[in-house]
Amino acid sequence: MNNLDIIKQIQEKYKEIETDVLIDYIYTLIKKEFLRYNDDEIYFNSNVEDILSGRKKCNNQLDYAIDQAIFIVLQPLRCDLDPKDIEQTLLNWSGYILNRNTDSGCYPKDIIHYFEGDADFDTEKILSMSENEIRKVMECDRLVDVDEKECCTKILCKRVIDLLTRKEDISDEEFNSSLAIINYRFIRIHPFEDGNGRVSRMLLNYIWNLKNGCVPIGLDNDEINGMIEIYKNIDGLVYSAFMGSYLSDLKYDIDYCLEAEALLTMDIASFLAKKQQKAKKKLGLVSSKIIK
Repeated sequence: MNNLDIIKQIQEKYKEIETDVLIDYIYTLIKKEFLRYNDDEIYFNSNVEDILSGRKKCNNQLDYAIDQAIFIVLQPLRCDLDPKDIEQTLLNWSGYILNRNTDSGCYPKDIIHYFEGDADFDTEKILSMSENEIRKVMECDRLVDVDEKECCTKILCKRVIDLLTRKEDISDEEFNSSLAIINYRFIRIHPFEDGNGRVSRMLLNYIWNLKNGCVPIGLDNDEINGMIEIYKNIDGLVYSAFMGSYLSDLKYDIDYCLEAEALLTMDIASFLAKKQQKAKKKLGLVSSKIIK
């Protein structure tokens, strides 16, 4: 399926939105994703339509950056993606991003360990530290051990399917909170060699796209950095409560740390809800349910 076919799908799905408004909004999301990694707005404006339509083949780094931004925005909005295939979908997304960045592999084959020494985390040392000392240590991202990434990712995929199964039976608040926890866990599992942040944003919009009344959102650098700071605060709370065992527990389908997560993922859930409201206002939506 090419990009223009996906846009036609989106137009058919979001019938309440005027076509020009919807197209402008999609372009805004693509530009926001492109500008996260490149600052050549003029090049983007003069080339995005040709690359989007396939009239121009990608022949330099900026072309590939536009192509990738298009992919990141449009793929989660495809109506033919099956939630039951979420694990394979994640692999395909990451594989595409890796092909644009590097020739090396991704989950579940050649996962690299970003945080040197993470597997040897000193539990006894953390027990002797104060909460402030723990928070200071957690200024660095903590990631799931390399040997546990695959099983943790499979468990997370089950959680995604469960949320989508219940999406019409739970409140928007519970949905946003569950989505925030999924996003946080995905980042901490860090299943892929590269592009985890980008795939996490795709996953976020993919889940939203399958819930009635939700529209895709775009995040700029300041907003993403704000989310990272909240995640670091969650890390501090989680580690002070669970002495560093939490990441290993993600390989079990049990919410050992849900209370600790929920206290601070409320901030993420609230932020996501506000982004949704702004997006709907921009698109001229007044109804809570936009998909018939």
